[in-house]
Amino acid sequence: MLTSWRAPAVMLLFVAGLYLLARPWLIERFGLVTCVIVVLAACLVAGIGAAAWQARRRRYACPGCEHLFGASTMRHLLSQDWFGRVRCRCPSCGRVHRCQPVGSGAA
Repeated sequence: MLTSWRAPAVMLLFVAGLYLLARPWLIERFGLVTCVIVVLAACLVAGIGAAAWQARRRRYACPGCEHLFGASTMRHLLSQDWFGRVRCRCPSCGRVHRCQPVGSGAA
């Protein structure tokens, strides 16, 4: 399952692409450049929104010392992989790991 912030943005891109293929009059009416800009802006907003939501809800466990901690929105945007793991420095032991989400926010 895709649990990173990228999943909503990629899904929105996919759905928008299908919609644009099914409704060519949108391109005729608004222009291709306008449609592409709107789709990219919507993907950016969806991705940042999902990363912010995850930053508020998710907790991570350090694989080295089992310390539980949260990660910032920027950390989710810049270093999260497709499986929801975040590469970050543990505030307790100071080592850098790919940390798995734990608890109810792990989805």
